[in-house]
Amino acid sequence: MDTEREKQSRKNQFDKLFALVPEKDRNIVSKLIFKLFPQVEGIYQNHTVREETNEWFNKKRICSEKRFGNYFYLMLAEGEISQSEMNLISQASADQNELSKILRKLLKDGRLRRCLQRLPEFLDSIPGENVENTVLSIFNISDKISRKRGGDFDFGVEWDIYRFAYHMLKKIPSENRYVALENILKESKSVDSPIHLISIGEDEHKKGKGEDLLSIEELQKIIPIALTKIKLYAEKRKLDSSPGFAYILYRWKRWGDEKEVKSYINELFKSPQGIATFIKGFISERSESSRNKHWVSYKDMKDFIDLDILKTKINQIESKEKQLLSAEDQEYINSYLYRVDKAIEGNDSIFD
Repeated sequence: MDTEREKQSRKNQFDKLFALVPEKDRNIVSKLIFKLFPQVEGIYQNHTVREETNEWFNKKRICSEKRFGNYFYLMLAEGEISQSEMNLISQASADQNELSKILRKLLKDGRLRRCLQRLPEFLDSIPGENVENTVLSIFNISDKISRKRGGDFDFGVEWDIYRFAYHMLKKIPSENRYVALENILKESKSVDSPIHLISIGEDEHKKGKGEDLLSIEELQKIIPIALTKIKLYAEKRKLDSSPGFAYILYRWKRWGDEKEVKSYINELFKSPQGIATFIKGFISERSESSRNKHWVSYKDMKDFIDLDILKTKINQIESKEKQLLSAEDQEYINSYLYRVDKAIEGNDSIFD
């Protein structure tokens, strides 16, 4: 909330600007500014005006913070999505093939993440009957989006996908929502995105926030279907390449039989490639200034394996087998070995 001193300071600044306008035009210019920018008018009427909803944005008003720059840029910044491109997505939402084509192009251009970040602004432009198509199209391509984060305040592409899917599905009447989500879960080419959506929904329901997508009965009904999908992906070894590998293992263990999870992991450990796959699932990128490029979440690994046993398995890999691995996979294994002895001793600190 602005203090009286801050409000007066702003008013003084605008007074100086209005004073630059010829006196005969000053009244009409101030009225025009007040009309264009309700925030300025609020300063002179001694109350704070903010855009509490997307009303200004939806009406393409210059007073919207999200729209302001569009009126002054002669060209889009690199990686940005134009208004016309976002409109095309809304228009294509009825046709899954056409929408998927647009999304693939944005992925190729490296702009799909930015598209995901902007999509919540266009919720109202996507008809309710196109929600299922749109969410499924996003889920189908979601595994191909880079999981690299842009900094400490980047909550990850998983959160962007969840936020969009959640608000889209809220457009569907509650009595029809379960059927739509079940269809999306069954048809999605990704296992990661729908599992995140359902599991976060389960967690939020337990917190009792009152903004649930599904009732507790519906959650209890859909979780076994989600579990079946996880096990099917594990059986076909499609789970190996899922970007949400560790997260899905955790949900599998929580929702299902821990013995099945251990059996899957033991199968992975039969080959150097499988070991690298497992380790990769528990690795996060670190800043370039760090001594080691990757941070291994040993603490999370301990929920599934004995760190010392995995270390022994790695040391038993013959040199010629290691050389058959990609340079990236070798790096994952080396990252695991880098601090595993300290982790075994109970020091899980991420700092070198």
